[in-house]
Amino acid sequence: MLGKALLFVLALSGVLLGSGCGSSASEDLPTTMPPASASNPRGQAYPEDHLGTRQRQGRTPGDRIANLSFRGLRSGATAGSELETLSLADYYDPTATDHSVLYIFAAASWCAICARVARELESHGAELEARGARILVVLVNGESQGAGPSL
Repeated sequence: MLGKALLFVLALSGVLLGSGCGSSASEDLPTTMPPASASNPRGQAYPEDHLGTRQRQGRTPGDRIANLSFRGLRSGATAGSELETLSLADYYDPTATDHSVLYIFAAASWCAICARVARELESHGAELEARGARILVVLVNGESQGAGPSL
């Protein structure tokens, strides 16, 4: 089950975020998303209606984000742990049992500002989670580390 600790997706993302530009080969990075889980750990299906990009208008929420998936580490994983398939469905909590807000932070290893924000999230993560937030940090590198996203 998902822990309450700050989530870092992809091994040692805090280290990677602080590492600056790199030149590793692209064979380590997947070019397609793995299949997404269709439901959360309680068996509740991720909603498939109202997917889109409609912007929030005042207090009216925008459309839902698609059930994105990626390879990464769950909270509490240690160095050397195997990457697993994660998806937004894994964090879907319609009854706010575990969290009331899912904060998704997209970062890149080549982004100095992202590294600073990641350090801030790490130092304030417990406080935010105590207030009902779940934090998900996702690395969005391009096909080679040190390049921008290839979305």
